[in-house]
Amino acid sequence: MNYLFISIACGLLAWIAQMDRLMVHMFIYRPIILGPITGLILGDVSTGLEMGVTIEIMFLATVFVGTAIPCDEVMSTIISTAFAVAAGGDTSIGIAAALPLSVIGQIIRYIRSSTYHLWTNMQMEKAVARGDLKGMYFWHIVMPLIINLIVFSVPTFIAVYVSADIVQALINVIPEKLIDGIGVGAGMIGAVGLAMLLKSINVKDAWPYLLIGFFLSAFLNVNMIGISIIAVAIIAISIYSNQKNEKSKNRIALD
Repeated sequence: MNYLFISIACGLLAWIAQMDRLMVHMFIYRPIILGPITGLILGDVSTGLEMGVTIEIMFLATVFVGTAIPCDEVMSTIISTAFAVAAGGDTSIGIAAALPLSVIGQIIRYIRSSTYHLWTNMQMEKAVARGDLKGMYFWHIVMPLIINLIVFSVPTFIAVYVSADIVQALINVIPEKLIDGIGVGAGMIGAVGLAMLLKSINVKDAWPYLLIGFFLSAFLNVNMIGISIIAVAIIAISIYSNQKNEKSKNRIALD
């Protein structure tokens, strides 16, 4: 497939994901979903899945608090996955770029909220005052689609389109030891995201699961996908066990 069409597809994916966050909430915008889809578009699902899982951990504890806008995971996932694929499946290159890209996306969202949203709110109020249903539909549905297409799809398209040249140029310039250091640092970003999540849920008895995950990764070399499958199995066992205990308690209470 022509790389131009691939870049257009990635730009449209960013647009769909941003609109999903605003309107539908099918969680397409989450990195664990975006990563494999981007990898499929780029022809490397394995790298896309690995990038998606890793970046998802980085953004696990990211939430809206009041008017504070968190870092953007959509542009970060799509573009950094493109970087990783362009680097021949080297996820360390992509993960190292993920955080700076998320900050760029955050800046775009801040600009959108502080300028465009104020303008459209004023237009919506005028349409409501006139009783103009078509105007309300335009300013509430159509205009956000157009604006998000411009501010998110276009930068993503450009970044993906030039990613191969940029990444190859960086690899040629950056010393191998520095690339190895970037890989180590990128691997620690996921740990920071997980630590933020554990701190936010404040569950003291969750630390054994963290220890199990560390053991699987450090000593058995199980990758993120394998650890995720094991985590799902542990959660399922825990849920079923709690359900059985609840049923037993209810039977005892009835007796």
